[in-house]
Amino acid sequence: MEIQDVHVYIGKYANSSWTWTDINNYVLGTGRTLLYRKCTGLEDFGKVKNIYTETYADSDTVRADFPEVITREATTITLDLVVRRDPSIANGNDDMNTVIGLVSGTLPVVFWDNVRRKMAVMTLISAVEVKEDNYKGMKYIEIELKFNNLIGHCPYVYDSQIPNQLQAVEYAALPIITKVLS
Repeated sequence: MEIQDVHVYIGKYANSSWTWTDINNYVLGTGRTLLYRKCTGLEDFGKVKNIYTETYADSDTVRADFPEVITREATTITLDLVVRRDPSIANGNDDMNTVIGLVSGTLPVVFWDNVRRKMAVMTLISAVEVKEDNYKGMKYIEIELKFNNLIGHCPYVYDSQIPNQLQAVEYAALPIITKVLS
């Protein structure tokens, strides 16, 4: 798969509808582009919260109580982005406000990419780390964002066609977000 074929989406739910933004090669303005660098934590599974076990001194077995649905503790997802700026652009503060607006809000956001096909329902949890650098005359701002993955794991969303995948993410994420809100 060519790098230009990689799509990384952030979905935000508001006013009973979804807004999906491909944050890889997202144009922030003239001479300014947001680039996806990496995302870690999508393979992690949180500790199971609702399986209970008991041990007894007079028994060599463990009594376990299993629920119908397993719930997990939140895991951490780290999303690294880069803002590439033309050297003639002096200040990138507006770019940072735009990036933070894309990945956070009053409700959880949904992360999904077309390579790993993993979905995460997440919320921004920590301060944003920003580093500036120059490479071959271009200005770069590196942004590290830490999120809580609210469901404790990242389910696969299968389909080879992007519109169908986005529709699948919408159907899968809406009950999760509704549950988070209740």
